[in-house]
Amino acid sequence: MKRIRMILVSVIFLSLVSFLPGFEKEVYAVESSFEKNDAVIISNESLDYSKQESSGTFSIGQVNSTTSNDIKFLKGAYKLDKVLEFSPEKYKASLINGNAKDQKQLNKVGSLKGFWVVNMETNKDYLIQAKLKYSSAHAEIWVHNDEITPTQAKRMGDEFDQTIYPLITENFSSSSDVDGNDKVAILIYDIKDGFSGAGGYFAGYFYSRDLYNTSYSNLGEVFYIDTYPAMGMSRSTYDVSKAFGTIAHEFQHMVNYNQNVLVEGGDYMDTWLDEALSMAAEQMYEGFPLIDRIGYYEQSASIANGHSLLYWDDYGDVYSNYSLSYLFGQYLRIQADQGEKIFKEILQDPSNIETSLQNIIHRYIDPTKSLGEFITDFRHALYVNDPTGLYGFESEAIFSEIESPLFTGGLPRTLRGGGGFNLSIKDAKIFVAPKDKGSNITYRLIDVTQKTNRINGKDRYETAVSISQNGWDTSKTVILASGLDFPDALVGGPLAYKENAPILLTGPKTLHTVTKAEISRLQAKNIIILGGTGVVSSAVEKELRGLNIQVERIGGENRFHTAALIAKRLPSEKAVVAYGYDFPDVLSVSPYVAKNGIPILLSQINTMPAETLNALSGKKQTIVVGSTGVISDSVKNKLPGAVRYGGKTRYDTAKEINLKLPMGTQKAFVTTGKNFPDALAGSVLAAKNDAPILLVTDTLIPAPTMDLISKYESISILGSVGAVGESVQQELENILSK
Repeated sequence: MKRIRMILVSVIFLSLVSFLPGFEKEVYAVESSFEKNDAVIISNESLDYSKQESSGTFSIGQVNSTTSNDIKFLKGAYKLDKVLEFSPEKYKASLINGNAKDQKQLNKVGSLKGFWVVNMETNKDYLIQAKLKYSSAHAEIWVHNDEITPTQAKRMGDEFDQTIYPLITENFSSSSDVDGNDKVAILIYDIKDGFSGAGGYFAGYFYSRDLYNTSYSNLGEVFYIDTYPAMGMSRSTYDVSKAFGTIAHEFQHMVNYNQNVLVEGGDYMDTWLDEALSMAAEQMYEGFPLIDRIGYYEQSASIANGHSLLYWDDYGDVYSNYSLSYLFGQYLRIQADQGEKIFKEILQDPSNIETSLQNIIHRYIDPTKSLGEFITDFRHALYVNDPTGLYGFESEAIFSEIESPLFTGGLPRTLRGGGGFNLSIKDAKIFVAPKDKGSNITYRLIDVTQKTNRINGKDRYETAVSISQNGWDTSKTVILASGLDFPDALVGGPLAYKENAPILLTGPKTLHTVTKAEISRLQAKNIIILGGTGVVSSAVEKELRGLNIQVERIGGENRFHTAALIAKRLPSEKAVVAYGYDFPDVLSVSPYVAKNGIPILLSQINTMPAETLNALSGKKQTIVVGSTGVISDSVKNKLPGAVRYGGKTRYDTAKEINLKLPMGTQKAFVTTGKNFPDALAGSVLAAKNDAPILLVTDTLIPAPTMDLISKYESISILGSVGAVGESVQQELENILSK
């Protein structure tokens, strides 16, 4: 990846922030502000951070310009590092071309070597002596002034070989080997950074100068790791394992340089993204989120006031940069849904930053979304933290609990490209963005009194999981049905309601990964599979039993037989009969029959299957859903106590069912009437909420449905924006808000 901005080709000295006393935590802490106030996210969607634009003007009080320093933060919030940049063109320096044999002869355990290092306070180079205390397959551990023992050096080298080296080279890129010894030198010493017990400190750094024949070069792959305070506050208590995350961090910087500059022939990656990848490497190594970075984000005055994601503020609140970069990297990972491999894909894309990130967004998230818009989505997600979808972190632990700081100052305020802030407003419905705002400034309104919400996932399996998570904290029983066909899941709604169980979906041959994870979250002990082995194979059943779960199958020779077998579990005097080869009529009636324990049986247009006739034996009333186009009068007239609810279209039928078989009026669910997947698992959640399911298209609300909307207080949409578009949600919102 090649950088698209101008870089500083000399080493930039970072002055540690002079911290102000009296930091008042309550000014920045978010106390459930999203639940109390509407808000607007004001964002500069330009990618040119060197230019600033005005937010526009309206009065909201005085600017709070305090910088953040709370000594109660954990030390990791103030951990710094550096990728010191070197221009071989400027110094006419050539890349080292070392001889592997000579290097291995020179570097023996116990040997001494001089290393040029950088004083971070003065930005000056100075020479120190270090001893090689351990040499492993991939690492040499050089130690200055006996800062760590040989035993500690061995522990570090072994951890690098066994865990860190494969982690970084497999998930990011390979390291260069200009000195020919197949190893990375890790220099352990107390980095001179002015640390005196509190505040910022340098935990490590990488200097590409070491790869070139030039003055002050250490002539090989080297990165530098701090001891005090990174490993502890006194030498006698140093814990080298505290530096392992930093080693992963710095090694990513090293392989990043190799990929971008030496392999691709480009330039350094922009600092903000390079650091996002290095902190991703830290998280991958540690196995849990970087809590200190998140804590600093929540309390940062700079972030509250619009700190840019893209502008690495070496001379200001750079800690805010670390927090924003870290969180952006994790947000991108979660939204792309490709796991950690997304970082390697970014790094090994030879395009510039804008193009490579745009490629990721278009490939995995939205083919029409710009990077600038996605950065605004990122800020939106940090603020509202929806449990699923674009504006959240998919309920991942720690990330899903983030609370964003609010801007409390006055406007206009200038924002660099990539900058943005959250502003509490009185009413999003009547808010109007100022006309004097910059051309790249956007206003993203957040209405906390919103009457609609969306329950969805990236596919039908994730949507079913989202439905489950919206209705159940735990469940002893889970109903499992095929995600590739509709009948079993829909006719299973009444049984699911009776068992107080969510409906989850699976593929025919293997248990879907997200479904398996949800079964674990629910702590389910029993699974009821709906359908024969032709729709949910015995291999899935075997996999479930391997999870120490009791498995029962209700499956017939065909959909009609399976529906009849399910009906035996529901001792009602009534039954619903619906067309067995299309879904909308069953979907519309499913919440009502689920709540009332009425089984759903399936029919053909002109012929009643024997399985259905047998299941109707002893019933006193039959509810036929759908017009004569789906179930003929000749079939209906043979049914006990038959009554028909149907209309000219599926939307008319849904309206008729809604009026004749009413549910509560506080809440309704809405889903597409064109395709079945998104709402397959929704019937039981609707029944739990005493709510009907109404049908719309992806782009409009049909007239029969429109007649019903205004009687409800809130609506939940089942499905993604591809199934029920944003324009439909906005129209629903407008109707309910009148």
